[in-house]
Amino acid sequence: MAGAQGRLQDRRATALVAAIDLLAGGGARALTHRAVDERAGLAPGSTSNYFRTRASLVAGVVQQLLDEDLALLAGLGPLPAERDVAPFLVGYVELSRTRRRTAALARLALLADPDAGELAAGRSRLLEAATSALAGLGLADPRATAGVLVDLVDGAIAGAVAYGHPTSAAALGRAIDAIVTTASEEPT
Repeated sequence: MAGAQGRLQDRRATALVAAIDLLAGGGARALTHRAVDERAGLAPGSTSNYFRTRASLVAGVVQQLLDEDLALLAGLGPLPAERDVAPFLVGYVELSRTRRRTAALARLALLADPDAGELAAGRSRLLEAATSALAGLGLADPRATAGVLVDLVDGAIAGAVAYGHPTSAAALGRAIDAIVTTASEEPT
């Protein structure tokens, strides 16, 4: 039984990878069950066995992207305790722009998708993780600072992958440092 369950999970994961590739390469309109089956090399109808509706397929993609992002952030290690978060976030932007470019493009494709309501929930989870990470830095309002930093990082990634204009790592680092410094100076 465990072998059959493992194969089902493998095919589900294969379908999600194919869905992310389709979104990155063709936008939200390219994402159909049939297209995922074809891209993944699965038998016709396989994707709909795992994701009955397009909305559930999109929700699966969003969850997959979030899980990968959280794992990537965890892999970068803990935030330094001395408010030097710039290298950490600049590193994340660089990885998103290069090794995780397909995922970044897929996320951008989902922004205007009516079935992607899960994106807001995923962003909230990412924001909570960022708030938690910043809480130990003595900032006046870690949640507000996390929101600004998440928006800045998202914009830097979007500019790099969608428009081919990567932000200078040094300039991005200075902007992050300025945000964190200002947030630590705000009255509580």
